[in-house]
Amino acid sequence: MSAIKKILNTLLRFAEVIFIGMIVYCFYDASKQEYIGNKAAGVILAIIFIALFAMCIGIEVLKIGYSNKCPSCGKWFALKKQGREYIGSEKISVAVSTHSEEYHRDGTKTGRYSVGQQYVPGVKETYHINYICKKCGKSCYSTEYNRHASF
Repeated sequence: MSAIKKILNTLLRFAEVIFIGMIVYCFYDASKQEYIGNKAAGVILAIIFIALFAMCIGIEVLKIGYSNKCPSCGKWFALKKQGREYIGSEKISVAVSTHSEEYHRDGTKTGRYSVGQQYVPGVKETYHINYICKKCGKSCYSTEYNRHASF
């Protein structure tokens, strides 16, 4: 699920950049036109891209508000971070990507390489992120995991 969220966030950021570029281009193109109809068409296109850009910003604001929603009272933008508490750690296997050069029989490099994945010993650390609601005053927490290899 987090991979889908990352892809959607990347697409949203990309759309924002495209909309800003199109807004600038539409206004620039409208200023170069001689006929009033062509200028009006450029300005209308720019206004459409401004509306689309505003929708992207609105989606970003709604995402932030929903992620800071209090589980007790349900108010958006209500949680305030209080701190981070270390809970514990456990030993796990962590996948790391490997990068190895390929060689000819005589020992010279071929210029190619192979990429793979290998599991190595690692540690998973668990943290509780403590929050307090600015509206109702109740506290809550979310759990965060930090996985890394221990060489």
